[in-house]
Amino acid sequence: MYGLAISATNNEEGTWQYLPWLWSAGGDIDTIDGPESVKALSFLRQLIDEGLMSSDVVNWTQQDAAMAFMSGQAAMCINGPWIRPSIMADAPDLNWAVAKIPMDQQYASILGGESFGIAKGSDNEMSAEIRTAVSAVLAGVSDPQQALTAAGEVIRPLLEQ
Repeated sequence: MYGLAISATNNEEGTWQYLPWLWSAGGDIDTIDGPESVKALSFLRQLIDEGLMSSDVVNWTQQDAAMAFMSGQAAMCINGPWIRPSIMADAPDLNWAVAKIPMDQQYASILGGESFGIAKGSDNEMSAEIRTAVSAVLAGVSDPQQALTAAGEVIRPLLEQ
């Protein structure tokens, strides 16, 4: 059994899993090559070297990390609220809770989401298809839709109700 399971892939999943460690060490994206980044990566490498985390994490998605946790191969995993339905369905008897990741200089976490923007004045240049797509995106972050999302207990809303 490993102590921790994460996704350390070379894509957005691995990036999202790494950033809290970077921030906790006092680093930032703007100084990704700084000593704080080296410290954060060295800590994660130490977990692997000491057998506390599998070296396979470089190939694991967040779902793989969750599966290692749910199957008892890892005591903890770092994941997000989207994994809750899998835990409830695939490991209903699992006794689990949510906790902060260990702290270096400060506690850190990441709030996921997607970013989108519309340039001022672009409405005049948008085709009907793009206007329809923009309307759908904006409807998805409306107060009523956020309330429906919260009621589903899958992903918490971004807007307070």
